[in-house]
Amino acid sequence: MTTGGFDELYAAAERRCLAIRQGGFGPYGALIRATMREMLTSMFPRFVAQRGADELDADIEAFCIIHGASRAPFIQRGTEFLEFMQGKLGNRIDRIVLEYEWLLFDVEVHPAVVPMWSIVDEQEGGRLELNPTLRWIASPIDLLRADALIDASPKNEAPLVYAVYRRADHHVVTQPLSAVDIARLQRFEAGPVVTTFPFDSWLSEALRENLLSFSPIFEALHDQSA
Repeated sequence: MTTGGFDELYAAAERRCLAIRQGGFGPYGALIRATMREMLTSMFPRFVAQRGADELDADIEAFCIIHGASRAPFIQRGTEFLEFMQGKLGNRIDRIVLEYEWLLFDVEVHPAVVPMWSIVDEQEGGRLELNPTLRWIASPIDLLRADALIDASPKNEAPLVYAVYRRADHHVVTQPLSAVDIARLQRFEAGPVVTTFPFDSWLSEALRENLLSFSPIFEALHDQSA
């Protein structure tokens, strides 16, 4: 194809995209919006319920006209919608719900392998580090209650903090964190920590819950000397 032919093809595609964003180009504009609604309902069910039909339609229309998606795959389109809505929602609780539901998907598709924790006899200790899929979110509402709509106005209470991560059994978990949990986990934010046995009760529980990952000490020492 000549350069001129490519330019013409590109210009035609741009005209079609513009027409779709403006609600034209036959049935395709409506089809794109319906597909967007289906994707959001599947990916962000609590957010969709929270927003209501009219506001969600307005969100989709604004996204199509003002922003538009440049990345087609499911999770990427959801990410672009999140980025668009963050500025629109400000500090509303709707934003927390949307960000939380996006985190659930992001953690589920994270490429890291989460190793299974098991105690190996006669090991001296090992390298402990955060679960590679672990993400933090602070919220003024209880994210584990999905049985009712939430008052969308800002709250002044101290936020609840959660760890969202994938376990070794591939289940995505939302784990409420206490002040002790947060303080202990923050030790690992700078990187792995080599620790000897016996582990205290908090470390043992964090490993069982897959909040932390473990490598035997001979692997940790080899990594440090490499």
